[in-house]
Amino acid sequence: MAYWNSLVGRTAAVAVLVVVVAGPARAEQFKDEKLGYQLSYPKGWLKRPVAVDERWIVGKFECDREYESTDKKTGMFDRFRPWMDVVVLPLDLAKQKKKATVESGPGGVITSRSEVKWTNLREYLEIRLQEVEPGGFYFSKEEEATVNGYKVQQYEITVEKLVAVPKRVYAWAYATDDAYFCLISEAQIPYEDKLKGDILGAFRSFKAFPRTGALPNAATTGEDITVLDGKPKTGAEADKERKDAFDRRLRRVQDSVSGDKEWITRESDNFTAISHADAKYTKSVLDHAEALRAWLDEQLGYVGRGKPGKILIRICKDNDEYSALQGTGGFWSSDRVEIVTYRDREGWSNNTMSQVNSGIYDIWLRDKDKDFSYKMPNWIDGGLQSMVRNAVSKGRKIEFRPDAWDRVSMARAGAEGKLVQAKSFFTMTSDELYKGEGYQQAPYFVQYLMLGGAQKQAKFKDIFRNYMVELTLAVEEDRRKEKEGRAVEPGEERKAPENEQEEEAQLKARQTDFRKGEREFLDKLVAKVFEGWTFAEWDKLTKSYWAEVK
Repeated sequence: MAYWNSLVGRTAAVAVLVVVVAGPARAEQFKDEKLGYQLSYPKGWLKRPVAVDERWIVGKFECDREYESTDKKTGMFDRFRPWMDVVVLPLDLAKQKKKATVESGPGGVITSRSEVKWTNLREYLEIRLQEVEPGGFYFSKEEEATVNGYKVQQYEITVEKLVAVPKRVYAWAYATDDAYFCLISEAQIPYEDKLKGDILGAFRSFKAFPRTGALPNAATTGEDITVLDGKPKTGAEADKERKDAFDRRLRRVQDSVSGDKEWITRESDNFTAISHADAKYTKSVLDHAEALRAWLDEQLGYVGRGKPGKILIRICKDNDEYSALQGTGGFWSSDRVEIVTYRDREGWSNNTMSQVNSGIYDIWLRDKDKDFSYKMPNWIDGGLQSMVRNAVSKGRKIEFRPDAWDRVSMARAGAEGKLVQAKSFFTMTSDELYKGEGYQQAPYFVQYLMLGGAQKQAKFKDIFRNYMVELTLAVEEDRRKEKEGRAVEPGEERKAPENEQEEEAQLKARQTDFRKGEREFLDKLVAKVFEGWTFAEWDKLTKSYWAEVK
């Protein structure tokens, strides 16, 4: 099923009629006090959460079952899950400039608004469908009607070329005093007779009433971006900025599920969970997260200069709810503080915990030091990420379990004489890492240095820590040069960033610069960490590592 991340219209010059459609059988009632609307959705359908970064979709409903069908002409098979979105388009969109705007805001904040691409439902449908329907579509119905005393634009769109099974999109736009409330759904044509009555019955049940909250995307709303003055932040300033980012995200997620008593909030020292799973499972996720956080603090707490902040973990009820949430927007941002996962009920719990593990590692490392996270050699970063992804907890103890396929691959590499030598990891560039065997083997070498055989030998036990300390010093030296107005690369200067977007772009530019001079950078690190090492010592380290992984 093709899904629209965000699915009112040019007023069609057609006859006005009154539509009479029976309401959905055994309908469920939904009411949104903040946005001021209510409707009935079909029995057996589920209310789904909406990503807090989604600008247009304010409500989502989804059938609790999948339908399967085969196109008689092509023989192509497909399955789909009926859904319905509620989209709000303020009437003043037509007055807003159709380009990004920047305005001064209170408290030293810039208010930035993304480009307005549509002002009505028809434009919205045209643009969204062009993004997700490569097979083509056409408006097969456009009518204006009066429903429950509201003027309503009604559309049906047929999608039948280059798709597995033809389908119909239904969309109505209710004109209220200051916004179009748009209801959008779809059904595969083989099931149209079965589903259309319930879908249009839900559409017809819509009613608006005075709202208690703000209208999304109105001219008075926008995205707040912190202004940066180019001066280094003190520890207290950085901590406050990070806490503010967490508090903003927490409020937005809590608002997005307010009114649904099945969502619970649970706290631990370093994490907050907003969960649609049961309390026992939610606690198990928090306990595991705390164990992994403690491991990161213990094993890598000396890198960087920042202080990791609190992390929000949102736990969906199941994979279907998680997928529906993904369909309404992403979860990543430059000030990322949230991880989204779900309660696995199909035997893939390792995959769901891998999401949690990776998210904790990424956010923790960026909090410690963004520059350091960008400049870490890829064999270490990739090795740590892969290792952490497979972390499991027993009580307060973290264990790392490579999957069976990786173990088989390592055994094959050993049998074929393709294991990478120890010195090669420390000296290979990113390009060399990805072209050869290094990328797949890096997690094993990192684990060997941090937790394995290297820790049992006096000569080798401090290698990883010493290397990371020297890398930290190198990152600080780069910062010092930039602070003094000298570029890392001769002849290049960079101005101080004025906002978070510029800061992020400059961090990525530094990473690019680092990759250009990567060979020289790595050679300097090796010379400092392994000063005086002989070939025999390198050979001993290699053989010790190989013996552990074969």
